[in-house]
Amino acid sequence: MMRVKAGVCKTGLALCAALLVMIFAVAWLWNTAFSFSPLVQGCLLAAWLCGLLAAWVAAQRSGLLDALVRRRWQLLAVVVLAVACAQFSVGLATRQTLTDDYGSVVNGALLYAQQGRSAAFAQQYQWYLNHWPNNRGIFFLLALFFRVLTALGFGGQWYTGMVCLGHLSFALAAVCTFAYLGRAFGAKASLAFLPLYALFAPVYFQSSVAYTDTLSIWAAPAALFLWQLGRDAGRLRTRLAAWAGSAVCLGVGYEIKGSVGIVLVALCCEALVCLPWRRTLAALAVLGCGFVLVHGAAGLVYMRSGVVTPELRQTAEMPTAFWVMMGLGEPDGAYSVADEREIMYRQTKEERQAYAAQVIRSRLDEKGAAGLPAFLMRKTARTFGAGNGEIYYSLSRGPLQPGHAVYTFILEDGPHFGLFNNAAQCVYLSFYVLGAAGALAALRRRGMPPVCAPWAALAGFYLFMMLWESNHRQLVNQWPLYWMVAAVGLAALGGFAARRLSQNRHGQNEQN
Repeated sequence: MMRVKAGVCKTGLALCAALLVMIFAVAWLWNTAFSFSPLVQGCLLAAWLCGLLAAWVAAQRSGLLDALVRRRWQLLAVVVLAVACAQFSVGLATRQTLTDDYGSVVNGALLYAQQGRSAAFAQQYQWYLNHWPNNRGIFFLLALFFRVLTALGFGGQWYTGMVCLGHLSFALAAVCTFAYLGRAFGAKASLAFLPLYALFAPVYFQSSVAYTDTLSIWAAPAALFLWQLGRDAGRLRTRLAAWAGSAVCLGVGYEIKGSVGIVLVALCCEALVCLPWRRTLAALAVLGCGFVLVHGAAGLVYMRSGVVTPELRQTAEMPTAFWVMMGLGEPDGAYSVADEREIMYRQTKEERQAYAAQVIRSRLDEKGAAGLPAFLMRKTARTFGAGNGEIYYSLSRGPLQPGHAVYTFILEDGPHFGLFNNAAQCVYLSFYVLGAAGALAALRRRGMPPVCAPWAALAGFYLFMMLWESNHRQLVNQWPLYWMVAAVGLAALGGFAARRLSQNRHGQNEQN
Protein backbone atom coordinates (compact mmCIF):
# COMPACT_ATOMS: atom_id res chain seq x y z
CA MET A 1 0.00 0.00 0.00
CA MET A 2 2.78 2.45 0.87
CA ARG A 3 4.40 1.82 -2.49
CA VAL A 4 1.12 2.74 -4.20
CA LYS A 5 0.83 5.87 -2.08
CA ALA A 6 4.44 6.83 -2.88
CA GLY A 7 3.71 6.38 -6.58
CA VAL A 8 0.65 8.62 -6.36
CA CYS A 9 2.65 11.24 -4.47
CA LYS A 10 5.48 11.21 -6.99
CA THR A 11 3.04 11.44 -9.90
CA GLY A 12 1.47 14.44 -8.19
CA LEU A 13 4.86 16.08 -7.74
CA ALA A 14 5.63 15.55 -11.43
CA LEU A 15 2.32 17.19 -12.38
CA CYS A 16 3.05 20.10 -10.03
CA ALA A 17 6.46 20.55 -11.69
CA ALA A 18 4.76 20.66 -15.10
CA LEU A 19 2.23 23.20 -13.80
CA LEU A 20 4.99 25.48 -12.47
CA VAL A 21 6.77 25.30 -15.84
CA MET A 22 3.53 26.26 -17.58
CA ILE A 23 2.93 29.23 -15.27
CA PHE A 24 6.53 30.31 -15.77
CA ALA A 25 6.11 30.25 -19.54
CA VAL A 26 2.95 32.35 -19.36
CA ALA A 27 4.42 34.81 -16.85
CA TRP A 28 7.54 35.17 -18.98
CA LEU A 29 6.14 35.23 -22.51
CA TRP A 30 2.53 36.35 -22.15
CA ASN A 31 2.47 38.91 -19.40
CA THR A 32 -0.17 41.49 -20.19
CA ALA A 33 0.14 43.65 -17.08
CA PHE A 34 3.51 45.21 -17.92
CA SER A 35 5.65 45.66 -20.97
CA PHE A 36 8.37 43.22 -20.05
CA SER A 37 10.76 42.21 -22.78
CA PRO A 38 10.96 38.39 -22.83
CA LEU A 39 14.53 38.61 -24.17
CA VAL A 40 15.66 40.98 -21.42
CA GLN A 41 13.85 38.97 -18.77
CA GLY A 42 15.32 35.73 -20.08
CA CYS A 43 18.86 37.11 -19.96
CA LEU A 44 18.37 38.57 -16.48
CA LEU A 45 16.84 35.33 -15.24
CA ALA A 46 19.70 33.24 -16.64
CA ALA A 47 22.25 35.57 -15.05
CA TRP A 48 20.42 35.48 -11.70
CA LEU A 49 20.16 31.69 -11.61
CA CYS A 50 23.76 31.23 -12.73
CA GLY A 51 24.88 33.67 -10.04
CA LEU A 52 22.93 31.82 -7.35
CA LEU A 53 24.31 28.44 -8.41
CA ALA A 54 27.86 29.78 -8.78
CA ALA A 55 27.71 31.26 -5.28
CA TRP A 56 26.33 27.99 -3.90
CA VAL A 57 29.03 25.87 -5.59
CA ALA A 58 31.81 28.22 -4.49
CA ALA A 59 30.52 28.22 -0.90
CA GLN A 60 30.27 24.43 -0.86
CA ARG A 61 33.72 23.83 -2.35
CA SER A 62 35.37 26.30 0.02
CA GLY A 63 33.71 24.85 3.11
CA LEU A 64 31.84 28.10 3.75
CA LEU A 65 28.47 26.41 3.18
CA ASP A 66 29.09 23.92 6.00
CA ALA A 67 30.07 26.78 8.30
CA LEU A 68 26.92 28.70 7.39
CA VAL A 69 24.80 25.61 7.97
CA ARG A 70 26.19 25.29 11.50
CA ARG A 71 25.32 28.94 12.18
CA ARG A 72 22.11 29.03 10.16
CA TRP A 73 19.89 30.12 13.06
CA GLN A 74 22.14 33.07 13.83
CA LEU A 75 22.14 33.91 10.14
CA LEU A 76 18.34 33.71 10.10
CA ALA A 77 18.15 36.17 13.00
CA VAL A 78 20.42 38.62 11.17
CA VAL A 79 18.46 38.39 7.90
CA VAL A 80 15.02 38.69 9.54
CA LEU A 81 16.14 41.64 11.69
CA ALA A 82 17.76 43.43 8.74
CA VAL A 83 14.70 42.92 6.55
CA ALA A 84 12.39 44.07 9.37
CA CYS A 85 14.38 47.29 9.85
CA ALA A 86 14.23 48.01 6.12
CA GLN A 87 10.50 47.19 6.09
CA PHE A 88 9.86 49.59 8.98
CA SER A 89 11.71 52.43 7.28
CA VAL A 90 9.85 51.90 4.03
CA GLY A 91 6.52 51.49 5.84
CA LEU A 92 6.78 54.85 7.55
CA ALA A 93 8.08 56.54 4.38
CA THR A 94 5.12 55.24 2.36
CA ARG A 95 2.32 55.94 4.83
CA GLN A 96 -0.99 54.78 3.34
CA THR A 97 -4.07 56.82 2.66
CA LEU A 98 -6.90 54.71 4.07
CA THR A 99 -9.25 54.23 1.12
CA ASP A 100 -11.25 51.44 -0.52
CA ASP A 101 -11.72 48.16 1.40
CA TYR A 102 -8.50 48.66 3.34
CA GLY A 103 -9.69 52.03 4.59
CA SER A 104 -13.16 50.78 5.50
CA VAL A 105 -11.72 47.91 7.54
CA VAL A 106 -9.09 49.96 9.39
CA ASN A 107 -11.31 52.99 10.07
CA GLY A 108 -14.17 50.74 11.10
CA ALA A 109 -11.93 48.76 13.46
CA LEU A 110 -10.61 52.00 14.99
CA LEU A 111 -14.11 53.32 15.63
CA TYR A 112 -15.29 49.97 17.01
CA ALA A 113 -12.27 49.75 19.34
CA GLN A 114 -12.99 53.25 20.65
CA GLN A 115 -16.80 53.26 20.84
CA GLY A 116 -17.98 49.70 20.40
CA ARG A 117 -21.21 49.15 18.43
CA SER A 118 -22.21 52.80 18.62
CA ALA A 119 -24.73 54.59 16.44
CA ALA A 120 -21.89 56.20 14.46
CA PHE A 121 -20.28 52.83 13.85
CA ALA A 122 -23.56 51.20 12.83
CA GLN A 123 -24.31 54.01 10.41
CA GLN A 124 -20.90 53.99 8.71
CA TYR A 125 -19.57 50.43 8.82
CA GLN A 126 -22.11 47.80 9.92
CA TRP A 127 -23.68 47.42 6.49
CA TYR A 128 -20.19 47.11 4.95
CA LEU A 129 -19.20 44.25 7.25
CA ASN A 130 -22.40 42.39 6.46
CA HIS A 131 -21.92 43.12 2.76
CA TRP A 132 -18.36 41.75 2.53
CA PRO A 133 -18.07 38.57 4.64
CA ASN A 134 -14.41 38.15 3.63
CA ASN A 135 -13.42 41.18 5.73
CA ARG A 136 -15.03 40.22 9.05
CA GLY A 137 -12.02 38.32 10.40
CA ILE A 138 -9.52 41.09 9.68
CA PHE A 139 -11.93 43.67 11.12
CA PHE A 140 -12.21 41.93 14.50
CA LEU A 141 -8.47 41.19 14.58
CA LEU A 142 -7.56 44.86 14.04
CA ALA A 143 -10.21 46.03 16.52
CA LEU A 144 -8.69 43.77 19.17
CA PHE A 145 -5.20 44.99 18.26
CA PHE A 146 -6.23 48.64 18.56
CA ARG A 147 -7.81 47.98 21.96
CA VAL A 148 -4.58 46.37 23.16
CA LEU A 149 -2.59 49.38 21.93
CA THR A 150 -4.94 51.72 23.77
CA ALA A 151 -4.69 49.68 26.97
CA LEU A 152 -0.90 49.88 26.76
CA GLY A 153 -1.00 53.65 26.28
CA PHE A 154 -0.13 53.65 22.56
CA GLY A 155 -3.56 54.37 21.14
CA GLY A 156 -2.31 57.48 19.34
CA GLN A 157 0.36 55.43 17.56
CA TRP A 158 -2.11 53.08 15.89
CA TYR A 159 -0.67 53.51 12.39
CA THR A 160 2.88 52.73 13.51
CA GLY A 161 1.55 49.80 15.47
CA MET A 162 -0.33 48.53 12.43
CA VAL A 163 2.84 48.74 10.31
CA CYS A 164 4.73 46.82 12.99
CA LEU A 165 1.96 44.19 13.03
CA GLY A 166 2.43 43.64 9.29
CA HIS A 167 6.18 43.34 9.72
CA LEU A 168 5.74 40.90 12.60
CA SER A 169 3.52 38.77 10.37
CA PHE A 170 6.26 38.65 7.72
CA ALA A 171 8.96 37.89 10.29
CA LEU A 172 6.90 35.01 11.71
CA ALA A 173 6.34 33.70 8.19
CA ALA A 174 10.10 33.78 7.52
CA VAL A 175 10.98 31.96 10.76
CA CYS A 176 8.33 29.27 10.22
CA THR A 177 9.36 28.81 6.57
CA PHE A 178 12.98 28.40 7.64
CA ALA A 179 12.07 25.94 10.40
CA TYR A 180 9.81 23.89 8.13
CA LEU A 181 12.43 23.61 5.40
CA GLY A 182 15.07 22.49 7.87
CA ARG A 183 12.83 19.80 9.32
CA ALA A 184 11.29 18.56 6.05
CA PHE A 185 14.19 18.96 3.57
CA GLY A 186 17.36 19.52 5.56
CA ALA A 187 19.52 22.39 6.77
CA LYS A 188 20.82 23.34 3.32
CA ALA A 189 17.29 23.90 2.01
CA SER A 190 16.56 26.22 4.94
CA LEU A 191 19.77 28.10 4.23
CA ALA A 192 18.83 28.45 0.54
CA PHE A 193 15.64 30.23 1.60
CA LEU A 194 17.45 33.23 3.09
CA PRO A 195 18.69 34.93 -0.12
CA LEU A 196 15.36 34.27 -1.83
CA TYR A 197 13.54 36.01 1.02
CA ALA A 198 15.96 38.90 1.42
CA LEU A 199 16.11 39.69 -2.32
CA PHE A 200 12.39 39.45 -3.07
CA ALA A 201 11.57 43.16 -3.44
CA PRO A 202 7.81 43.17 -2.64
CA VAL A 203 8.64 41.90 0.87
CA TYR A 204 9.85 45.39 1.76
CA PHE A 205 6.71 47.17 0.57
CA GLN A 206 3.74 44.87 0.99
CA SER A 207 4.45 44.26 4.67
CA SER A 208 3.36 47.80 5.60
CA VAL A 209 -0.16 47.20 4.26
CA ALA A 210 -1.93 45.62 7.26
CA TYR A 211 -4.69 43.96 5.26
CA THR A 212 -5.85 40.36 4.86
CA ASP A 213 -3.04 39.34 2.50
CA THR A 214 -0.26 40.51 4.80
CA LEU A 215 -1.73 39.49 8.14
CA SER A 216 -2.41 35.93 6.97
CA ILE A 217 1.03 35.30 5.43
CA TRP A 218 2.27 33.50 8.57
CA ALA A 219 -0.54 30.92 8.61
CA ALA A 220 0.62 28.54 5.87
CA PRO A 221 4.28 28.17 7.01
CA ALA A 222 3.27 27.92 10.68
CA ALA A 223 0.74 25.20 9.87
CA LEU A 224 3.21 23.32 7.68
CA PHE A 225 5.91 23.45 10.35
CA LEU A 226 3.58 22.13 13.05
CA TRP A 227 2.33 19.48 10.64
CA GLN A 228 5.86 18.30 9.93
CA LEU A 229 6.66 18.39 13.64
CA GLY A 230 3.74 16.03 14.18
CA ARG A 231 4.88 13.75 11.35
CA ASP A 232 8.33 13.44 12.89
CA ALA A 233 7.12 13.02 16.49
CA GLY A 234 7.54 9.63 18.09
CA ARG A 235 4.97 10.08 20.89
CA LEU A 236 1.27 10.05 20.03
CA ARG A 237 0.53 12.94 22.41
CA THR A 238 3.14 15.16 20.78
CA ARG A 239 1.93 14.24 17.32
CA LEU A 240 -1.71 15.07 18.03
CA ALA A 241 -0.81 18.32 19.83
CA ALA A 242 1.31 19.48 16.88
CA TRP A 243 -1.42 18.64 14.39
CA ALA A 244 -3.99 20.41 16.55
CA GLY A 245 -1.74 23.49 16.54
CA SER A 246 -1.53 23.24 12.75
CA ALA A 247 -5.33 23.14 12.53
CA VAL A 248 -5.64 26.22 14.77
CA CYS A 249 -3.17 28.16 12.60
CA LEU A 250 -5.13 27.24 9.49
CA GLY A 251 -8.43 28.14 11.15
CA VAL A 252 -7.23 31.56 12.29
CA GLY A 253 -5.56 32.20 8.94
CA TYR A 254 -8.76 31.21 7.12
CA GLU A 255 -10.76 33.74 9.10
CA ILE A 256 -8.32 36.45 8.01
CA LYS A 257 -8.02 35.28 4.38
CA GLY A 258 -10.13 32.43 3.04
CA SER A 259 -7.51 31.13 0.59
CA VAL A 260 -5.51 29.78 3.57
CA GLY A 261 -8.01 26.92 3.57
CA ILE A 262 -6.26 25.54 0.48
CA VAL A 263 -3.31 24.58 2.68
CA LEU A 264 -5.67 22.45 4.78
CA VAL A 265 -6.67 20.53 1.66
CA ALA A 266 -2.99 20.10 0.73
CA LEU A 267 -2.16 18.68 4.17
CA CYS A 268 -5.09 16.27 3.91
CA CYS A 269 -3.76 15.15 0.52
CA GLU A 270 -0.28 14.60 1.99
CA ALA A 271 -1.80 12.60 4.84
CA LEU A 272 -3.71 10.40 2.40
CA VAL A 273 -0.74 9.60 0.15
CA CYS A 274 2.20 9.79 2.53
CA LEU A 275 1.15 8.35 5.90
CA PRO A 276 0.13 4.88 7.12
CA TRP A 277 -3.63 4.56 7.28
CA ARG A 278 -3.91 4.83 11.08
CA ARG A 279 -1.93 8.05 11.13
CA THR A 280 -3.92 9.24 8.12
CA LEU A 281 -7.21 8.83 10.01
CA ALA A 282 -5.79 10.54 13.10
CA ALA A 283 -4.41 13.43 11.05
CA LEU A 284 -7.64 13.98 9.12
CA ALA A 285 -9.69 13.89 12.32
CA VAL A 286 -7.48 16.36 14.19
CA LEU A 287 -7.09 18.75 11.26
CA GLY A 288 -10.79 18.68 10.40
CA CYS A 289 -12.10 19.02 13.95
CA GLY A 290 -9.61 21.74 14.89
CA PHE A 291 -10.37 23.78 11.80
CA VAL A 292 -14.15 23.48 12.24
CA LEU A 293 -13.94 24.45 15.91
CA VAL A 294 -11.96 27.60 15.16
CA HIS A 295 -14.30 28.55 12.32
CA GLY A 296 -17.35 27.92 14.49
CA ALA A 297 -15.92 29.97 17.37
CA ALA A 298 -15.20 32.86 15.00
CA GLY A 299 -18.76 32.73 13.69
CA LEU A 300 -20.11 32.94 17.24
CA VAL A 301 -17.91 35.99 17.93
CA TYR A 302 -19.21 37.72 14.79
CA MET A 303 -22.86 37.07 15.64
CA ARG A 304 -22.69 37.77 19.39
CA SER A 305 -20.92 41.08 18.77
CA GLY A 306 -24.08 42.35 17.16
CA VAL A 307 -22.08 43.65 14.21
CA VAL A 308 -23.17 40.78 11.97
CA THR A 309 -26.90 40.12 12.04
CA PRO A 310 -29.15 37.67 10.15
CA GLU A 311 -31.28 40.56 8.87
CA LEU A 312 -28.37 42.50 7.39
CA ARG A 313 -26.81 39.34 5.97
CA GLN A 314 -30.02 38.64 4.13
CA THR A 315 -30.24 42.12 2.60
CA ALA A 316 -26.54 42.93 2.10
CA GLU A 317 -24.25 39.86 2.06
CA MET A 318 -22.46 38.96 -1.14
CA PRO A 319 -22.71 35.26 -2.04
CA THR A 320 -19.52 33.30 -2.67
CA ALA A 321 -20.58 32.81 -6.28
CA PHE A 322 -20.12 36.57 -6.84
CA TRP A 323 -16.33 36.20 -6.85
CA VAL A 324 -16.58 33.26 -9.25
CA MET A 325 -18.84 35.35 -11.48
CA MET A 326 -16.26 38.15 -11.59
CA GLY A 327 -13.52 35.58 -12.16
CA LEU A 328 -15.18 34.71 -15.48
CA GLY A 329 -15.53 38.30 -16.63
CA GLU A 330 -13.61 39.64 -19.61
CA PRO A 331 -10.84 40.26 -20.35
CA ASP A 332 -9.04 38.53 -17.47
CA GLY A 333 -11.43 37.98 -14.55
CA ALA A 334 -10.50 41.10 -12.57
CA TYR A 335 -12.74 43.01 -10.15
CA SER A 336 -15.72 44.63 -11.87
CA VAL A 337 -17.68 47.59 -10.48
CA ALA A 338 -20.41 46.85 -13.02
CA ASP A 339 -20.79 43.28 -11.74
CA GLU A 340 -21.09 44.49 -8.16
CA ARG A 341 -23.63 47.15 -9.06
CA GLU A 342 -25.72 44.72 -11.11
CA ILE A 343 -25.87 41.99 -8.46
CA MET A 344 -26.88 44.46 -5.73
CA TYR A 345 -30.08 45.25 -7.61
CA ARG A 346 -31.26 41.88 -6.20
CA GLN A 347 -32.88 42.33 -2.81
CA THR A 348 -32.12 39.05 -1.01
CA LYS A 349 -29.07 36.82 -0.67
CA GLU A 350 -30.92 33.99 -2.44
CA GLU A 351 -31.72 36.24 -5.40
CA ARG A 352 -28.11 37.38 -5.61
CA GLN A 353 -26.95 33.76 -5.45
CA ALA A 354 -29.33 32.77 -8.26
CA TYR A 355 -28.25 35.74 -10.39
CA ALA A 356 -24.55 34.93 -9.93
CA ALA A 357 -25.15 31.29 -10.90
CA GLN A 358 -27.04 32.43 -14.01
CA VAL A 359 -24.21 34.78 -15.06
CA ILE A 360 -21.60 32.05 -14.46
CA ARG A 361 -23.46 29.66 -16.78
CA SER A 362 -23.90 32.40 -19.37
CA ARG A 363 -20.22 33.36 -19.38
CA LEU A 364 -19.11 29.76 -19.64
CA ASP A 365 -21.47 29.25 -22.59
CA GLU A 366 -20.19 32.40 -24.29
CA LYS A 367 -16.56 31.31 -24.02
CA GLY A 368 -17.20 27.73 -25.03
CA ALA A 369 -14.61 25.01 -25.23
CA ALA A 370 -12.53 27.03 -27.72
CA GLY A 371 -12.46 30.36 -25.88
CA LEU A 372 -12.03 29.15 -22.30
CA PRO A 373 -8.34 28.07 -22.58
CA ALA A 374 -7.31 31.46 -24.02
CA PHE A 375 -9.25 33.24 -21.27
CA LEU A 376 -7.54 31.14 -18.58
CA MET A 377 -4.13 31.98 -20.05
CA ARG A 378 -4.95 35.71 -19.86
CA LYS A 379 -6.10 35.18 -16.29
CA THR A 380 -2.92 33.26 -15.46
CA ALA A 381 -0.82 36.09 -16.87
CA ARG A 382 -2.65 38.71 -14.82
CA THR A 383 -2.72 36.77 -11.56
CA PHE A 384 0.65 35.03 -11.61
CA GLY A 385 2.72 37.29 -13.83
CA ALA A 386 3.61 40.37 -11.76
CA GLY A 387 6.82 40.00 -9.78
CA ASN A 388 6.45 43.47 -8.29
CA GLY A 389 3.44 42.28 -6.30
CA GLU A 390 1.46 45.20 -7.78
CA ILE A 391 2.64 47.22 -4.79
CA TYR A 392 2.42 50.40 -6.86
CA TYR A 393 -1.37 50.16 -6.58
CA SER A 394 -1.40 50.19 -2.79
CA LEU A 395 1.46 52.57 -2.23
CA SER A 396 0.35 55.11 -4.80
CA ARG A 397 -2.49 56.00 -2.41
CA GLY A 398 -0.07 57.33 0.18
CA PRO A 399 1.15 60.94 0.63
CA LEU A 400 3.23 61.00 -2.52
CA GLN A 401 6.56 62.69 -2.22
CA PRO A 402 8.00 62.86 -5.75
CA GLY A 403 11.48 63.50 -4.41
CA HIS A 404 11.49 60.49 -2.08
CA ALA A 405 13.78 57.71 -3.28
CA VAL A 406 11.25 54.98 -2.53
CA TYR A 407 8.63 56.41 -4.86
CA THR A 408 11.09 56.85 -7.72
CA PHE A 409 11.34 53.06 -7.82
CA ILE A 410 7.85 51.78 -7.03
CA LEU A 411 5.53 54.10 -8.97
CA GLU A 412 4.88 53.36 -12.63
CA ASP A 413 5.84 56.88 -13.68
CA GLY A 414 8.92 56.94 -11.44
CA PRO A 415 12.30 57.33 -13.18
CA HIS A 416 13.65 54.07 -11.72
CA PHE A 417 10.49 51.96 -11.95
CA GLY A 418 11.82 49.98 -14.92
CA LEU A 419 14.94 48.95 -12.98
CA PHE A 420 12.94 47.88 -9.94
CA ASN A 421 10.31 46.13 -12.04
CA ASN A 422 12.74 44.07 -14.07
CA ALA A 423 14.78 43.05 -11.04
CA ALA A 424 11.67 42.05 -9.07
CA GLN A 425 10.28 40.13 -12.03
CA CYS A 426 13.55 38.27 -12.49
CA VAL A 427 13.63 37.02 -8.88
CA TYR A 428 9.94 36.16 -9.05
CA LEU A 429 10.27 34.11 -12.25
CA SER A 430 13.12 32.16 -10.70
CA PHE A 431 10.68 30.85 -8.06
CA TYR A 432 8.82 28.93 -10.77
CA VAL A 433 12.00 27.49 -12.29
CA LEU A 434 13.50 26.55 -8.93
CA GLY A 435 10.12 25.30 -7.67
CA ALA A 436 9.81 22.90 -10.61
CA ALA A 437 13.37 21.69 -9.96
CA GLY A 438 12.48 21.27 -6.29
CA ALA A 439 9.45 19.11 -7.15
CA LEU A 440 11.61 16.86 -9.34
CA ALA A 441 14.20 16.63 -6.58
CA ALA A 442 11.49 15.77 -4.02
CA LEU A 443 10.05 12.96 -6.11
CA ARG A 444 13.54 11.49 -6.58
CA ARG A 445 14.24 11.44 -2.83
CA ARG A 446 14.89 8.02 -1.44
CA GLY A 447 13.09 6.81 1.62
CA MET A 448 9.55 6.93 2.81
CA PRO A 449 7.37 8.82 3.13
CA PRO A 450 7.85 11.76 0.75
CA VAL A 451 6.81 15.38 1.34
CA CYS A 452 4.48 17.06 -1.14
CA ALA A 453 2.27 19.59 0.72
CA PRO A 454 3.91 22.86 -0.50
CA TRP A 455 3.58 21.88 -4.17
CA ALA A 456 0.07 20.51 -3.64
CA ALA A 457 -0.95 23.81 -2.00
CA LEU A 458 0.45 25.83 -4.91
CA ALA A 459 -1.37 23.61 -7.41
CA GLY A 460 -4.59 23.94 -5.42
CA PHE A 461 -4.18 27.69 -5.24
CA TYR A 462 -3.71 27.89 -9.00
CA LEU A 463 -6.93 25.95 -9.60
CA PHE A 464 -8.70 28.17 -7.06
CA MET A 465 -7.53 31.36 -8.77
CA MET A 466 -8.77 30.08 -12.14
CA LEU A 467 -12.23 30.16 -10.56
CA TRP A 468 -11.86 33.29 -8.41
CA GLU A 469 -11.47 37.01 -9.04
CA SER A 470 -8.02 37.58 -10.55
CA ASN A 471 -5.67 39.87 -8.68
CA HIS A 472 -1.96 39.42 -8.08
CA ARG A 473 -2.46 40.68 -4.53
CA GLN A 474 -4.21 37.38 -3.82
CA LEU A 475 -0.79 35.66 -4.01
CA VAL A 476 0.75 37.49 -1.06
CA ASN A 477 -0.20 34.96 1.62
CA GLN A 478 1.02 32.18 -0.69
CA TRP A 479 4.52 33.67 -1.02
CA PRO A 480 5.98 31.40 1.69
CA LEU A 481 4.99 28.42 -0.45
CA TYR A 482 6.95 29.92 -3.34
CA TRP A 483 9.94 30.46 -1.05
CA MET A 484 9.74 26.85 0.17
CA VAL A 485 9.65 25.13 -3.20
CA ALA A 486 12.28 27.49 -4.66
CA ALA A 487 14.63 26.89 -1.71
CA VAL A 488 14.34 23.13 -2.16
CA GLY A 489 15.12 23.57 -5.85
CA LEU A 490 18.10 25.86 -5.23
CA ALA A 491 19.62 23.46 -2.70
CA ALA A 492 19.08 20.50 -5.05
CA LEU A 493 20.49 22.24 -8.14
CA GLY A 494 23.41 23.70 -6.19
CA GLY A 495 24.29 20.30 -4.76
CA PHE A 496 23.99 18.69 -8.19
CA ALA A 497 26.24 21.32 -9.82
CA ALA A 498 28.85 20.95 -7.07
CA ARG A 499 28.88 17.16 -7.43
CA ARG A 500 29.25 17.33 -11.22
CA LEU A 501 32.15 19.75 -10.96
CA SER A 502 33.85 17.50 -8.42
CA GLN A 503 33.36 14.45 -10.65
CA ASN A 504 34.73 16.29 -13.66
CA ARG A 505 37.80 17.42 -11.74
CA HIS A 506 38.30 13.94 -10.36
CA GLY A 507 38.07 12.49 -13.86
CA GLN A 508 40.59 15.00 -15.20
CA ASN A 509 42.99 14.21 -12.38
CA GLU A 510 42.77 10.51 -13.12
CA GLN A 511 43.50 11.13 -16.80
CA ASN A 512 46.51 13.25 -15.92
